[in-house]
Order: sequence, then C-alpha cells, then structure tokens
Amino acid sequence: MRWALLPYLRQFTYGAAFFLLVAAGLAVPIPQDVTLIFSGYLVHRGVMNPAVAIPVCIAGALGGDVALFWIARGSVTRLSRSRILGGVLTPARFARAEEALARHGAKTILVARHVAGLRAAVTAVAGATGMPFGRFLFWDFISAFPSVGLMLGLGYLFSDRLSWLIRRVSHLEHWVAVCVAGLAMLAIVAWQVWKRAARPIVDRAPP
Repeated sequence: MRWALLPYLRQFTYGAAFFLLVAAGLAVPIPQDVTLIFSGYLVHRGVMNPAVAIPVCIAGALGGDVALFWIARGSVTRLSRSRILGGVLTPARFARAEEALARHGAKTILVARHVAGLRAAVTAVAGATGMPFGRFLFWDFISAFPSVGLMLGLGYLFSDRLSWLIRRVSHLEHWVAVCVAGLAMLAIVAWQVWKRAARPIVDRAPP
C-alpha cells in the first residue's frame, strides 16, 4: 500500500498530499510519514515546489486533527460508533486521553501526536471536553511542525535511497515515538518542578 501512494502523489501532487494527510489524522490507516517522505522525494525531483509543498503538508497534517476536534465537539458518541474510528477510539483510549488531559492539560497534545492510537483519542477528548480551539491548534502545530519538516527533509535528502528510507522509518517509528513521548514528559515534569520552586513561600504563624 505504501508504494501505491507514490503514483497518486505524482499525479495529483498537492491535493493528494493534503487529502492523504487529513485522512491519516482522521484515523484512516494511511501512513502519514510515508506521505511526507514521498512528498519530499517529489520536491527533489522537481514535481512539487517546496514553497507550496511545505505549507500544504503542514495544513494537511493539522487538517485531520482539526476536523476530528470539531466533529467530537458535536458528539463524541457518534465517533465511537463510526466504522473507521470506532476501532481506534476505544473506551480504554478515551479514559487514558481524559486522564492525560486532566493531569497535564494541552501539553498532552504535544505528546499524543507521536503515540500510535492515542492521537485521535486525545484530539476527540479535547474537542468533546470544550478545550478552546486556539489552544488546541497552537499545541497541535507545535507538535506537527518539526515532524513534518523532518520527514519532508528525509525524503528530499535520501531520494536516491527511497526504499531503504521507508524501511528504516517504519522500523524506527516506534522508538522515535517512545523517545519523543519520554522527552515531552520530562519537560512537563521539569516545568512543574520549576513552577513549584518559583512559588513564593508564605510564613505561617504557629497555632
């Protein structure tokens, strides 16, 4: 299936890239990283213009999340009954997403994008629980921008070793997700420690 995406991207270029990335954000089983790598490859081959490809890919990477956020705002129950999303948005994942958002707030979105199966659940819970859209979009963009740029860059730089790159990325996706999640959690913990340390100490008189 992965290689079937390349002719589609070559023919429809920016529209195909946007559509595939939006679909991936809606939990359709389309590998987002492969779409980005192929887009970088087509930029190297001159089929796509980088000045257009980069913003289109960023918009596509955010578009599925934004759509899911607003759908969940209307009815999260309808999502769980969906043929595609029902298998992804399981009660267990919803519970994990609710707990993570309750404990760490919007920073959870920064981590969830890189954790398989949790991205859609966190996005849906954020929409269903009334998180301000601007706040959601800010953290989603902060999370998406580096990964989109990285995958596009890899596709561009290793255009002559595309098969090797696809295999390596597929093998490394799990470990990259673990590392990103670990670093993000460390950053959250460090932030909480810093906030507590900076909190003024109030002397209380003994009873």
